[in-house]
Amino acid sequence: MLYRLGFDENWIGVIMKCVTTVRYSFLINGQPRGYLTPTRGLRQGDPLSPYLFLLCAEVFSALLARKVTHGELQGIKICEGAPVIHHLLFADDSLVFGKATLSECQHIQSVLNAYELASGQQINFAKSSIVFSKRVPEADKLSLASFLGVAIEVKHEKYLGLPTYLGRNRTETFAYIKERLSKKLAGWQGKLLSGAGKDLLVRVVAQALPSYAMSCFLLPNNFCDDLHQMCSKFWWGSKPNERKIHWMSWERLCRSKEEGGMGFRDLHAHNLALLAKQGWRLIRYPGSLVSRLFKARYFPHSSFLNATTPTHSSSCWRGIFVAKSVLQAGLRWQVGNGTSIRIWDDPWIPRPNLFRSIRYGPSPLVLVSDLMVDGHWNKELIFENFHADEALLICSIPLSRSIVPDRLIWHFDMKGLFTTKIAYKIAFASLHPVLTSGSSSNSNPSHWKFIWAAPIPGKVKVHVWKVCASILPTASQLRSRRVPVEDGCLFCNSEEETLSHVSRECCFTRDVIGLAPDLLPVLHTPPSSLLDWLALCYTLVTPRAFAFLLMLLWGVWKEKNQRLWVGKGRTVQQVFCHTTSILHSYVVARHSVTPRLGRQVKPWSPPPAGWLKVNIDGAFDQGTRRGGLGIVVRDADSTVVAGACGQCSDVLQPLVVEALASRLACKLVEENSLAPVIFESDCLQLVQAIQTDGDDTSQLGRIVDDISLSISYLAGSFFSHVYRESNMLAHKLAKYALVSGLQISWSGHVPPGVSNLFCNN
Repeated sequence: MLYRLGFDENWIGVIMKCVTTVRYSFLINGQPRGYLTPTRGLRQGDPLSPYLFLLCAEVFSALLARKVTHGELQGIKICEGAPVIHHLLFADDSLVFGKATLSECQHIQSVLNAYELASGQQINFAKSSIVFSKRVPEADKLSLASFLGVAIEVKHEKYLGLPTYLGRNRTETFAYIKERLSKKLAGWQGKLLSGAGKDLLVRVVAQALPSYAMSCFLLPNNFCDDLHQMCSKFWWGSKPNERKIHWMSWERLCRSKEEGGMGFRDLHAHNLALLAKQGWRLIRYPGSLVSRLFKARYFPHSSFLNATTPTHSSSCWRGIFVAKSVLQAGLRWQVGNGTSIRIWDDPWIPRPNLFRSIRYGPSPLVLVSDLMVDGHWNKELIFENFHADEALLICSIPLSRSIVPDRLIWHFDMKGLFTTKIAYKIAFASLHPVLTSGSSSNSNPSHWKFIWAAPIPGKVKVHVWKVCASILPTASQLRSRRVPVEDGCLFCNSEEETLSHVSRECCFTRDVIGLAPDLLPVLHTPPSSLLDWLALCYTLVTPRAFAFLLMLLWGVWKEKNQRLWVGKGRTVQQVFCHTTSILHSYVVARHSVTPRLGRQVKPWSPPPAGWLKVNIDGAFDQGTRRGGLGIVVRDADSTVVAGACGQCSDVLQPLVVEALASRLACKLVEENSLAPVIFESDCLQLVQAIQTDGDDTSQLGRIVDDISLSISYLAGSFFSHVYRESNMLAHKLAKYALVSGLQISWSGHVPPGVSNLFCNN
């Protein structure tokens, strides 16, 4: 089998030695004991086993494909124009499709027999089954099942852990998710978990359970609400059967931590984001099997974005279709040759939100290609037909030197690729517009960041969050919820226990804070909301002192509960010392023992003999939207053999200038036949983009594609990242070009206009 796949004989010999000479030892009381030599080679769990299994599966697939090629297996087609499916393989789950005839069963049997002989693996028919369509007569079903020696099943309930059929009651279909979540929560209930522990369990474990099903199906809204309620009960209470006070709605808890929430997931929004990713994959990978199947079934003569939902659409397609609006909110065309983009109807302008161009009146222009002349923007025509701001945005779009097609990208990602994180934010904003509007919260997001970024234990952060969100169960808060408690402060017995009182006004709290000399400015602040007060404190003291202040607020609250439930209290000094020791232990535990190594400053170094080194840099002026380009070519003797400098206009980012400089460097090398060369740039992001295989869909994608194409023609040449110290000459040249506007390219002697820049190099 390995010979037929084309592997070298020596390599095959090494692999077979691994298979035939394997021995296993056993860990007994932590010590390896003895050896066992298996008689049938590698067993499951061996590191080499999965790779050999993949090779075997490839052979099995090839055997079935050959039968299809010879017309001995028909497979199935879901509709006219769809690709034929004759088998689906995933790990050790294999589905083989064919017509319900004896001849096809015989051919399948022959493939299985050949596979057993070639691989040494034996089919377990006791675990195998066969499923027939409704039109197959019962007699034929029994006959064919008997011939293959497998049991008949009406339908496979699940495949790869997901239901194969969704009835009208989808809540019942996905009830297994609710059962799994209930078991998880029941195991956690009753344990002494801190707020940070609950936060971690809810976000990482509980809310991850339905993600697999959500990536394929749209779960009912009421089902998602039930899961929300289960998580909410766990978050607000510690015992399974006790009544909980839900101090904040689940929707507000799902807001990000920078917006005053806990960052929990709204499962319906998460569901839409995961399904939107499937829609993105249909656009991004049109040649995949699932893309071809969906296209043949639902949009054979149009695109995914123009598809509809027929009456008898599958549940999977309906879910993807519902999530299409989330996907479209971030889709934008990246301009290539401009022949596929309609100027006034398609999203293609790189704005933060509105990607479509604004039409002010009738225009003969139809396609984006109408705005180009010889691969460049027709700036005069653009400024005649568009508003000035929009015209500047259009002229800032980089164009490729080659004729390349237009493509759809995800606007909200630097690489142009779909991200579920951003899609979730879009879906959440569409489901809860009031919560995500700017007027829904009066707090500054940076205020919350001070709290969540503080170097203190997670449970303390959760406590301070409750304080700032006004949901800490003080006496006044409990009485507002009709809980019969005494409203006096347990420390001073003279004031009502409110959030503001217990956190900063009580004499006990002020005495505890006053023991820290660095926190004395905190005691003399004007009245304000607790969040604004803490934000002000952050500006008055050092970050370390601010973290200590948050710890003391938690320590005071802990002391209050100790007096309430245990009946014992500590002095101000004891509370201060106890809190200090907890913070010290936390800091010691999280302190990194590995020192951070500073990078070494290295000057420019010459290339190896026979090579040339091309240093590239760009300079950018935000005010004029201009960039300067600098390229210097030197040999192994550090002699300047070529170079170029110039200016570019209508650019919005320094990264674009760096990319344009690199493309100009490639052009310089090509025109002067300077290969092989080493290109050096101090722009790490650009170098990484060039070194990455495949199409680049980022904003620089068209320029990066041009650079990669040029590199492929320069044998042995490559890009490398260096720091600014190793790129100073190109940097000076770029700055000079930006200021002077000089446009020059040379080979040989350095021209007089820039020779003064090379004197000290």
